[in-house]
Amino acid sequence: ADAAFFEAKVRPVLVKHCAECHGEKKQKGGLRLDSRAAALAGGDLGPSVVPGRPDDSPLVKAVRYHDDLQMPPKGK
Repeated sequence: ADAAFFEAKVRPVLVKHCAECHGEKKQKGGLRLDSRAAALAGGDLGPSVVPGRPDDSPLVKAVRYHDDLQMPPKGK
């Protein structure tokens, strides 16, 4: 169920809005989001994902436009 949710709801957002700046060719802020291991490792600001705790995950906060970090920067 978790894998199906990820493939249906999360991966499309990452591909459409994140991969250009945080993918194989470019890693702004040292963050790469094209693999689970890379997302868990995080970037210059530390881990981007807290497994099992989405509300504590900086990546989730960023795409929800919580706090100062808001991604993608050009709009929700």
